[in-house]
Amino acid sequence: MSIYISLILIVVATIPLYVYDKYFYLALNTACIFCVMAFRGISVGADTISYRDLFMQSTIQALPNNFINWLLPLHDQRFETGFVIYNKFINSFTHNFQAMLMVNSLVIIGCLIFFIVKLNINYPLALLIFLCLGDFANTMNLMRQGLAWAFTLVAFVFCVERKPVMYLIFVGLASGMHATAWLFLIVYPLTKLRLTPKKLLLFFFLGALTLEAFESFFNIFSNYSVEVSTFSNQIGINNTNGASNLILNILITGVIFVLSYRQFSLSSNSMTEENNLVLKSSLIMCMLGIIVTILAFKFSQLFRIQMYFSSSEIILIPYLLNRIKNSYWRVLINVGVILLLITYFVAVQILRPDWSGIIPFQWGV
Repeated sequence: MSIYISLILIVVATIPLYVYDKYFYLALNTACIFCVMAFRGISVGADTISYRDLFMQSTIQALPNNFINWLLPLHDQRFETGFVIYNKFINSFTHNFQAMLMVNSLVIIGCLIFFIVKLNINYPLALLIFLCLGDFANTMNLMRQGLAWAFTLVAFVFCVERKPVMYLIFVGLASGMHATAWLFLIVYPLTKLRLTPKKLLLFFFLGALTLEAFESFFNIFSNYSVEVSTFSNQIGINNTNGASNLILNILITGVIFVLSYRQFSLSSNSMTEENNLVLKSSLIMCMLGIIVTILAFKFSQLFRIQMYFSSSEIILIPYLLNRIKNSYWRVLINVGVILLLITYFVAVQILRPDWSGIIPFQWGV
């Protein structure tokens, strides 16, 4: 775990550099994160070995012969067409799986940088949230979904910039990596709604109805998709550790949502239209993440879908800290939040390393 602690300490120790040259700060730290992600061994991440096998066999993987299967992995098709083409393309240049990990890491870090810079998020806090709250581990543990998550970061930027064509393109790219990313399409229309307490209650009520009806929908869809049917082996939360992960996530996300919504309600009239839209969109994603996590109590694999909406935390936590007017308290609380983020990461890796699958770390060859 020392390599991960080193990454976190570099992000914190170089904060003075951020004050003088924030772009160099971002380049330095993302380069360090990239090296760990790109040059890790295949034992890092529970699914990495399986994806290596797929990569090695990608030359014989057949592409679908109908339009629907280009959008969804139905019937006997196990993997999304976009991901198969992605593997084939890289394999045509090299058969070295380490190169595949390098390209994956470059795509993910590139999308993260685009997201942070375009939305003008506090760089140190954004990187620490990425490293400590699970997104970093997920991108190494869930290769397809890590790529899909990265593309949804870019899609979100185009969502708040009101560029629907580019938004659809990047949601399409994300869905080509993992079909569940099609759910991110719901974000754009929801951002056109005005957030009120009544509408929030309605959203959570609809989420409860979805929870009640989801099992029937799941059973129908699993008859047509090998990918979905594999989820049937992990229906429900059957152990205390699984439930504790979901409960902890709901508590963290719920606190962030409540505090952010309160601040948003108090100051939305004084914000620029652009900032107002960014924060409203982030609150909507945060709310969707809570609803999906609740659904995961019935279908544990759905918790992975929450990853697409977890990027709201990278926006909302810095926003909350920036709203503290007293400079003394702002610095003190920022330090406290940084310590909490580090403590959370270390505690999870020590007590529940199976939640991420990135311990122990090994370098690749």
